[in-house]
Amino acid sequence: MSVADTSLSPEREAYIKQTANENATVPATFVSELLWEIERLRVNGGEKRRLLACGLCFEEHGEEVHPHPECGWGRYPEHDKLTLVKDKSQAVFDFLESVGEKGIALGRTVVTRVAVFEGTEECTAVEPVEERRLQELLAGHFGVDLARLDEEKQQMLDDLVAMNAPKGG
Repeated sequence: MSVADTSLSPEREAYIKQTANENATVPATFVSELLWEIERLRVNGGEKRRLLACGLCFEEHGEEVHPHPECGWGRYPEHDKLTLVKDKSQAVFDFLESVGEKGIALGRTVVTRVAVFEGTEECTAVEPVEERRLQELLAGHFGVDLARLDEEKQQMLDDLVAMNAPKGG
């Protein structure tokens, strides 16, 4: 019997879970992961697929699907976007930082009017972009809303506090 033919009846799955609960040498999380892997292989005909950015789910029939019970993908959308672009964004930031060490900086041109003896004259100067502004520019370029990202961080903290709060009373 190939892995592709492997499917578990609800009764067989219940038996495996019960056996795992009765046998302390096999952690329930291991059995859960094993069942998850068997189901993943069954659904996709036994072929290996790409692990998704969440680190828990796999591509199913060419589409990104996040069915793993512990997958939080989609709960914090700005963090999901950040996860997808993190490597590219960090590479750009590192490049700009390294050329900055050589005296080259991203800057913006500022035009000012200066009063002179017979009127005004325009003067231009280049101001370096501050690190915080650079982060804002990178986030905007990659479609990440920093204000929403901060809200999600607060939501994550609230969720952690709620998860760790004493239960019942």
